[in-house]
Amino acid sequence: MLSEGDWFESFNLHKIFFIFILNILPKIYLMSLVLFKSTQVNLPIELIKIILDSITETETYKKARLVCKDWYYYLRILKSFENNVLIRLLEFKKTNIICRDINNKIIFEYIDKKYGNSVYKNYNSRGVLIKMVTTVVPYYIKIWSVENNIVNTKIIDIKTTKIKESSYALIPGCIII
Repeated sequence: MLSEGDWFESFNLHKIFFIFILNILPKIYLMSLVLFKSTQVNLPIELIKIILDSITETETYKKARLVCKDWYYYLRILKSFENNVLIRLLEFKKTNIICRDINNKIIFEYIDKKYGNSVYKNYNSRGVLIKMVTTVVPYYIKIWSVENNIVNTKIIDIKTTKIKESSYALIPGCIII
C-alpha cells in the first residue's frame, strides 16, 4: 500500500508522463521527420494514432496530413482549431466538400459537378439554407440568398455579363385566417 506522500509523487509522475506524451512527444516526432528525412522512425501504430489524435493546432494538423499516405488516410477529415479547441470539420469526398461544426451541423457544402459546374450551399446555425451559388459553365452564375425573410436572386450571364436581379418576400407558414 502506498503512503500518502508516495501516492502523490506517483500521481505527479503519471501526470508528467502524460503531459510529455500528449504535448511534447508529437512535436519532437514531427520535427524528427522534418530534420532527418532519410532516417525512418518506426513507432508503433497505436502510439502514432495517440500522437495524431492529440494535435490541437490547425497548421500542425495540415502538415501532419502531408507526411505520408497512412497519416493522410488517418487524418482524412480535416479539423480546424481555434485556441486549441476544435471548431469545425472539413470532409473531402470525390464530388463534394462538407464543412460541419462540432455539433455535426452543416456549415457549408460545395458540390463539384461535371464540366466545371458547381453548387455552393451555405447554412445558418439552425441548419437552414441561407445562400446558394450555382455555376453552369459557360452560361450563367446564379446566386440565391435569404436575408430578413426576403429572397434575393441574382443571375449573371457569363457570355454577355448581364446581371438580372429579383427579390420577393418569404411568407412563413400558413396565412389562412
